[in-house]
Amino acid sequence: MAGKARSFHEWKAWAAAKLIEIAQKYPSSEKVRRDAEALLMRLQYLRVEALPSFLAMVHAAASDCGEFLEVAPTSEEVEKWFREGGE
Repeated sequence: MAGKARSFHEWKAWAAAKLIEIAQKYPSSEKVRRDAEALLMRLQYLRVEALPSFLAMVHAAASDCGEFLEVAPTSEEVEKWFREGGE
């Protein structure tokens, strides 16, 4: 993302919308829908400290649908969130 990095909460809202979009784009793929649902459930209560495990789930889901990688935040955003102590 060019310009100002999103806050963690802004990214979470955007990521949730993107996961819903991916699930709706592939209605006939049970695996993609299940992956999107699992990621959405995890995202709902995600804290910055748990971001690495969430990103590992995103990476695993991307083996079936590469669009899941679009959910990952930029390295600049992640650095900012950790530097700021989480939120």
